[in-house]
Amino acid sequence: MGGLFFYTLWAGYLGWQWRRVRTIQDEINELKKQVKAPAQATAAVAAGADGAREAPPPPPAAVSPVEAKIQQLTEERKMLIKGSYRDRHYNAGSILLAFGVFESVGGGLNTWFRTGKLFPGPHLFAGCGT
Repeated sequence: MGGLFFYTLWAGYLGWQWRRVRTIQDEINELKKQVKAPAQATAAVAAGADGAREAPPPPPAAVSPVEAKIQQLTEERKMLIKGSYRDRHYNAGSILLAFGVFESVGGGLNTWFRTGKLFPGPHLFAGCGT
């Protein structure tokens, strides 16, 4: 039973990672919105009030912290996708379901073989009804 518990934790970890794959793109999109807004404002300032004379292009700026975070999250997402957590989580969940059904039927059979009856009661009927 300890192995089943740890396997359940492993399946939960895989599910958590699959959730991270799905939600990390939202974080990236929010950060991209933050980067675009200041970039548009600096373009308007660089054009000048009269717009007649050409302003020299600004020197290439260092990567901003927001852009660095976008790059970091993009790399993290690529690594998470390579992990194929969706399929691994699905397989682990299927194995847990099969083992749970096997154990519940096995428990009923064990009781029946030992005692010759199943002790019908509310708990048994509720389990059979679902």
